[in-house]
Amino acid sequence: MDIAFIYIGLAQSLFSAFIIYFKKPRNVANRILGFWLLAISGMFALNIVKIHFEATQDFWPISLTLSTSFPIFLYIYTKYVVSDYTKFQALDYLHFVPLLVGCFVLIYFVPSLTVGIEEFKEELHNINPPDEVGYVFRLYIWVYCILALIFIINYRKRIKNYFSFKSYKNSLNWLVFIIIAFLVIYNYIIYISTKYYLGAYMPNIETFRSGALLLFVYILSFWGFKQNQLATNIRTPKLNIFRKDDELESDRYQKSGLTKKKAENYANTLINHMNNSDSWKNNELTVAILSEETNIPKHHVTQVLNENIKKNFYTFVNEYRVEQAMQMIKSPEYDTLSFVGIAFESGFNSKTAFNIFFKKYTGMTPSEFKRSKRKSA
Repeated sequence: MDIAFIYIGLAQSLFSAFIIYFKKPRNVANRILGFWLLAISGMFALNIVKIHFEATQDFWPISLTLSTSFPIFLYIYTKYVVSDYTKFQALDYLHFVPLLVGCFVLIYFVPSLTVGIEEFKEELHNINPPDEVGYVFRLYIWVYCILALIFIINYRKRIKNYFSFKSYKNSLNWLVFIIIAFLVIYNYIIYISTKYYLGAYMPNIETFRSGALLLFVYILSFWGFKQNQLATNIRTPKLNIFRKDDELESDRYQKSGLTKKKAENYANTLINHMNNSDSWKNNELTVAILSEETNIPKHHVTQVLNENIKKNFYTFVNEYRVEQAMQMIKSPEYDTLSFVGIAFESGFNSKTAFNIFFKKYTGMTPSEFKRSKRKSA
């Protein structure tokens, strides 16, 4: 069973790495995920070496380095999913420097790595408390996962500035699920590994470790393949959950260089475009799409909406949709059309989103609005 999990894990992680790395449209987030899956495949490859050549000890510094890189990959992947970067930022390479240095030190200072792993286990026995190393590793994982979650929290605080719809694609619930799965699975792997190195009798430890890692590969491959880097106008995600949304926006707008006259022209362009086109009928309309349609930079679209029109992007677009829905509800021509049909015809992507925004805008549910218009007629 050990070897089955390992070979399946190697094949699956390599296959997923190739598919996701070259997935179109190609973006930074997918390339990061591809490299992460490639690193995971390295772990499975080292386990194969262990079983066939009984030489895992020779590679344990590399195995430790690969394991330690996983939280970093998760953190950086999250950053680039919610960002609008077209290139990998050089500063992000610094996260991996301590790992490479640590790997070099381990190899340099352990003259015989075959003996080195046994010496390492003896040292673990002398640590007080004995599983202190496991605690440190867990803390390291939690820190990077919390930083990744902060990126998502900050993104969600401003999501209405980027999208005119709500779905699992832009809510990032799938990414939260990946982070939680990583925390649960990898803490489990660390726990049983620590106990094993401290002398606990675990004859099937590779089955448990490889099986758990394979499960995470399936989770990561499935959701990673389905998602894309979000087309937002965030350039530098702020690791701050305590500042309010308007404070974050105002800081960014001060550096935009947009003049008052140009902002007014942009505001008129946006309003005229929405009045004279059916752009709002696109139920996946985003700031990026509207920017292309109006030739207004994305960051200026959100700035003009917030400062000149006094609305976020979500409200701005959905008001047009509700107005269309109101006209359809009042018209006898659409009497046979259900509210779900009206919602989709008006540009909403779900009945729930339609009902919530309709009531917020009109003070009535669609049914109440329809009854009131019939009474007045």
